[in-house]
Amino acid sequence: MGVFNSRFGRKLPLQALLVVPFLLQLAGTVGLISYLSYRNSQQAVNHLALELRNELTARIQQEVSTYVQSPFVINDLNAIALRSGDLDPSAQEGAYLFWQQARSLPANNLIYCGVEDGSFMGVGRTRDSKNLELLLTKTGPGGYFRYYSLDEEGNRSSQFRVLDQDYDPRIRPWYQQATQIRKPGWSDIYLDFDDRVPVLTASTPVYSNRNGRLLGVCATDFIPSRELNRFLSGLKVGKTGETFILARTGELIASSTADEESLLIGAGENAQLLPARDSQNPLVSATANYLKQQFDDLRQIDQVQQIEFRLPGGDRQFAQVSPFRDEYGLDWLIVVAVPESDFMAQINANNRLTQWLSLGALALATGIGILTSRWIARPILKLNQAAQAIAAGDLEQTVEVNPIAELETLTQSFNQMGHQLRESFNTLEQRVQERTAELAESNQQLELAKEKAEVANEAKSTFIANMSHELRSPLNAVLGFSQLALRSNHLSPDQRENIGIIYRSGEYLLTLINNILDISKIEAGKTTLNLKSFNLHQLLSDLEDMLYLRAESKNLLLTVTRSDDLPQYIQADEMKLRQVLINLLSNGIKFTQAGSVSLHVSTQPPSHTPLALPSQTLPAATVPIYFEVRDTGVGIAPEELPHLFEAFTQTQAGKESQEGTGLGLAISRKFIQLMGGDIAVSSEMGVGTAIAFYIQASLSETAPLDLHPARRRVLGLAPGQPTYRILVVDDKEVNRRLLVKLLSPLGFEVREASNGLEGVEIWDTWEPHLIWMDMRMPVMDGYEATQRIKATTKGQATAVIALTASVLEEEKVVILSAGCDDFLRKPFQEQSIFDAIAKHLGVVFLYEESEPGSRPQEPPADLYSPADLYSPELPDLPETWKTALHTAALEADSAQVKALITQIAATHAALAQELTQWSHQFRFDKILEWVEALPSSTALIPDAEQL
Repeated sequence: MGVFNSRFGRKLPLQALLVVPFLLQLAGTVGLISYLSYRNSQQAVNHLALELRNELTARIQQEVSTYVQSPFVINDLNAIALRSGDLDPSAQEGAYLFWQQARSLPANNLIYCGVEDGSFMGVGRTRDSKNLELLLTKTGPGGYFRYYSLDEEGNRSSQFRVLDQDYDPRIRPWYQQATQIRKPGWSDIYLDFDDRVPVLTASTPVYSNRNGRLLGVCATDFIPSRELNRFLSGLKVGKTGETFILARTGELIASSTADEESLLIGAGENAQLLPARDSQNPLVSATANYLKQQFDDLRQIDQVQQIEFRLPGGDRQFAQVSPFRDEYGLDWLIVVAVPESDFMAQINANNRLTQWLSLGALALATGIGILTSRWIARPILKLNQAAQAIAAGDLEQTVEVNPIAELETLTQSFNQMGHQLRESFNTLEQRVQERTAELAESNQQLELAKEKAEVANEAKSTFIANMSHELRSPLNAVLGFSQLALRSNHLSPDQRENIGIIYRSGEYLLTLINNILDISKIEAGKTTLNLKSFNLHQLLSDLEDMLYLRAESKNLLLTVTRSDDLPQYIQADEMKLRQVLINLLSNGIKFTQAGSVSLHVSTQPPSHTPLALPSQTLPAATVPIYFEVRDTGVGIAPEELPHLFEAFTQTQAGKESQEGTGLGLAISRKFIQLMGGDIAVSSEMGVGTAIAFYIQASLSETAPLDLHPARRRVLGLAPGQPTYRILVVDDKEVNRRLLVKLLSPLGFEVREASNGLEGVEIWDTWEPHLIWMDMRMPVMDGYEATQRIKATTKGQATAVIALTASVLEEEKVVILSAGCDDFLRKPFQEQSIFDAIAKHLGVVFLYEESEPGSRPQEPPADLYSPADLYSPELPDLPETWKTALHTAALEADSAQVKALITQIAATHAALAQELTQWSHQFRFDKILEWVEALPSSTALIPDAEQL
């Protein structure tokens, strides 16, 4: 200690030794945490920006593909009509076909054909895009360019405009390019002859089947700046991000910040597409300039590019450039640009707040440290003074001097107090008092910790309710509109497959969300058992039917067996047991590449898997039910088994599959324990895994009611019923539109309200038969609205059904106590909606006929060519039926085609199946080819005048 004293040359205060190291540690910790928080925030922002750009690019590519595919389908139909003579621009015949197509596909600006004698005929939209007009031209002597209005039946109503210019389609870019390349393709973007707007034309040359002579060119105009600008401007790209489409030469095709006129420079004949580098939007201009610097020629970009750059002001920007091409020659670049500030603004604000809080904490810690050091030093100093007064007579005792000033005085006092036992007792008493005060303070801290734990538990419940609403509400729209789209009979197989992918992805996302919410409910103590009687044998059969296709697709053998003494009807939580079995069987199928997956259910414990038996005596009429799932999969490593049931923990095989969240087994174990059971696992790498568990169930003597009858597709309301009025009350427009689009086509009269107050007002004047009521809304929520309605005599006659995204079981009790007649959770299945309406209104629906218990099958793809569908019995088809089918196919009227096919389904099943497949694929050209090739077909094809 003397060396220490001599090295520093002076005595150190005790307050400095207590306060300074503590402050240095606190400052270093705060600084490190702030740095790591900022760095992790930036990494999260980079990842989030990349995900956002990928998602937006995929949406834009899908939307653009939708727009650019339909023009060539239209051209193919018009080419058939031109070859057969049903369409003749020279004789002004066939305009009705154009009118039908323009009305059915409004995204296309103009549909037309030009022929070799210079005649031109087309139907397009007026300049205000509200009505359809007919364009007729003729070149040479007596030539003209006339516009005619078309009425709601497609007939000419009046001639309202005549151009003095001589229009020859054969010299237009779309005509010349089609005849040069001799195949369908896109023209370059050019200025429209009349409106002077940028136009992109899909053109198809038409040649005679007999001599190969060029008959003309059929084309469809598409104004990308009009349709794509509208779509791009509707996308939300962060707060200030932009999306735009570039030509390979650098001009703007479409932009989220511009209308069709602002994409042009110059006027009249001198008008040109606006180069992206000259855009008035600084983000679009800066992105284009950066691309020009990085890629001297934009044609070099042949794959997705992720770029980062800074604006002149210094702000960093994220951008993604993705090529877009199609089979007909389109070659564009889709660009998504997002400023970093859109994501970092809140993070920077939080960092600044953290810095101020850190400084405040440092200042507070300094004050507390000073006060604490004084509190420690003063008793010691007082003790020293008392010791000197009592032991003044013995000054010869010496103790090594301590370099700390306060302790030096204390040491001298203790040298004088060595033999003073009385003073030692006084010191001990003082220490006891101090310890008592410390214990009292510890008790106060324990009480405070208990209160904080109760607050945290309540916060978990609030979190579950809020996350349920915020996550499940948008999923309700995704799954609902997917179901609604799948009801359409006019989807092509690709479209049906795409929508099916969206629906299945939404269901998978819902499963993940439910798993996370289940874990949260379990941790918050909000999970309860829902005991009811059910058919255990039927549950096992349903699981086998549900999963056998998944196993069969991997060439696996799936078996479900049960012991002879297994009771058929038990009382337990059916939904939790079903979820546990689905989790375990799905895992077995997922991690098994060859062999089998089996489930055995018995009242006796399995002999192969170690499983602790229930230790307590079971109540009367209660039995343990044992389940064992075995597979021949990859197995689980021994070191992974202890962590198998931890939340968000996956085995090595699970990580390699890149599927799941690591919650399935954790939730399963919690559910099993809640049902009074336990679970055990045994596994061998490369051989397989066995998982066994048991639950405690009560025996049930009666069979439960079948609450899940066979589902059939609802087609509409049965005739002879009144018009039912239904009110949809929801603050989310997408949720209201989903129910309106689902119910209105069936014959219901539907109205909407955006909050509870508006819903009460509409109910009072309109008097609906049934109300779909959301419970969480601004202005007035669903609880208060329902109470106001049900408080009246008139309201008692109105059925009110709650729609909520809450997953808490106690929420259902609160909602029903508010006066609601029923309760449905979002996302919902459309059949649940129909069942609830039928239950409360007594509505009778018309259903699509199907075989009970049959599995749905996809129709075979292209079993036949048109030539394969000829057989001796075909001449017995009615001539009027053939004529009607030819007319409907020529007009691309899919609804009429389907109705005609239905008329022959009973007598010509194979033929009807193939015609239906062609109709779903929009292959009306095949249907036309088949009809025209029938015996005496020329006599049954109607003239253009009849069309």
